[in-house]
Amino acid sequence: MLEHMNKLLKVPGSKLLFGGEELKNHSIPSIYGALKPTAVFVPLEEILKDGNYELVTREIFGPFQIVTEYKQDQLPLVLNALERMHAHLTAAVVSNDPLFLQASLKLKKSFSHSPVSSSEQ
Repeated sequence: MLEHMNKLLKVPGSKLLFGGEELKNHSIPSIYGALKPTAVFVPLEEILKDGNYELVTREIFGPFQIVTEYKQDQLPLVLNALERMHAHLTAAVVSNDPLFLQASLKLKKSFSHSPVSSSEQ
């Protein structure tokens, strides 16, 4: 996980938000790379670049997350980035704004690869 974190920190504009240190005094086998909970910020524009996308969206099985931010007019870019992911295990868009959530769901339907059922219309 530290190797992955170090690769992410080479992406322009990225920064370590917290963590990034190995756990001490534990019994987890070293093969698992025991790490303190870690978050790395990567700018949305950098995530979307072909050279970075696979690195940034790689699934890491540990307390590790990528954080980004976006402007209101970038929501289609965010949803497109989420749809491009292979596993969809932990991707999320978070908001408490009901209008934002409605717009997200509407855009999500336009990105969907499967037909909308009559119950969703």
